[in-house]
Amino acid sequence: VIAAAGNQADGTGRLDLPAADPFLIAVGASDTRHTANPDDDGVADFSSRDAIRPPDVVAPGTAVVSLRVPGSTLDLEFPAARVGETFFRGSGTSQAAAVVSGLVALMLQARPDLTPNQVKALLKAGAVDLPADVSADGAGRVDLARALALQTPSHADAAQSFAPAVLDLVVLWAELRDEALGRAPAVGAGENGWTGRSWSGRSWSGRSWSGRSWSGSDWGAADGS
Repeated sequence: VIAAAGNQADGTGRLDLPAADPFLIAVGASDTRHTANPDDDGVADFSSRDAIRPPDVVAPGTAVVSLRVPGSTLDLEFPAARVGETFFRGSGTSQAAAVVSGLVALMLQARPDLTPNQVKALLKAGAVDLPADVSADGAGRVDLARALALQTPSHADAAQSFAPAVLDLVVLWAELRDEALGRAPAVGAGENGWTGRSWSGRSWSGRSWSGRSWSGSDWGAADGS
């Protein structure tokens, strides 16, 4: 799973959900400086940082031209971003995540037997380090040619060693009850939890996802299959 790191490089010090899950491929945005030469690339100012769970890689995410959706919120709020009648220019880690999704599709076309863990390992091993702290660029800017020039790591070498989160329903229901009674900070489905600001509010479907900032496990087995 590939997820956008978020567009909140404003001191929050964390990635958006679901990119904060360490088993996923979290993608930050690089700034191409409007040149085709990648040597001057850096991390985009808006791209979220996290010193504990940094983005895994970064990819171009500034001034990307893509299909326009006439009448959409972005289209109406930012008419200057239109490129002719068909296209729209936007920036954001969601743009960068789409770039990485395309690279992974090409990797799987070349090596159909790759597991998710192996894909992630190759992406990171083939990345080019940028002049930025690891909290901003992780392993660096993705490079498909470098990644495919590497040998596929073994399942053991590619395995991710994070401890999977375990859902304790008893604890969850207790916390939700306390929240509903006003006896605890918001958790679970509250204002700042799963369906609040971090998931379906400003960070996921609000301005950071579809507004100004946009135009601005191991899934079952040890090998990640």
